[in-house]
Amino acid sequence: MKSIDVDPSNSNYASDDGVLYDKDKQTLIRFPGGKGGNFTIPDGVRTLEDDAFYGCTYLENVFLSHTVQSVGSYPFGGCTNLQSINVGGANENFKSLDGVLLRSDGYRLELLKFPNGRGGDFVITDVVGKINEFAFDGCTNLESLTIATDAVITGHAFAGCKNLKTFHVSDGDWSYKAVDGVLFDSQLFTLIRFPPKRGGEYIVPKEVRLIGESAFEGSENLEYVIVPPDVSTIKA
Repeated sequence: MKSIDVDPSNSNYASDDGVLYDKDKQTLIRFPGGKGGNFTIPDGVRTLEDDAFYGCTYLENVFLSHTVQSVGSYPFGGCTNLQSINVGGANENFKSLDGVLLRSDGYRLELLKFPNGRGGDFVITDVVGKINEFAFDGCTNLESLTIATDAVITGHAFAGCKNLKTFHVSDGDWSYKAVDGVLFDSQLFTLIRFPPKRGGEYIVPKEVRLIGESAFEGSENLEYVIVPPDVSTIKA
């Protein structure tokens, strides 16, 4: 589907250039899945509905205008060729860093969505205070992540990163530590995330006491794991 057109007499909905909005064009409801290229969210739009761009595999770049105030859940999921999400400089609620979408809650920035089409390596810097659940979901081209922040990592932040080979933690007094490409807390008490691309066998370090939620999610190449005797909690 490349276009959603609404009769002008409809009292509830409107369309502009094939995109579906509410009547006042303050809420972007749905971007057609077959529409591609670059898209600028028009001035006046305040809200992106849940799944507004979901599955738009031909979409390459999105620009959020300064008027956008809220973004629903999973707005850019499945946009497999999306390279950047940029934001107007006057927007008080959202920011972009190297094409990555960030949300401000007034005192910290939350990494909301990494574009699914981007690959290679990425550094999460200390401007980020939180990594949203599913922030990197479906980023199948991503190969390595460097953590340079104490940001809170939530839920399934790295779900679907099937080609992620390694985590790094940059030098500094951070809350995280990487050992052999696997992500832990700084004390090696919790195994946070095993890179999904890794295969073969894995021996969990003897210092570990807790294996975190979704720690081995998507590790299809992993053959077996040896868990040390002092692990008391497995959330995976």
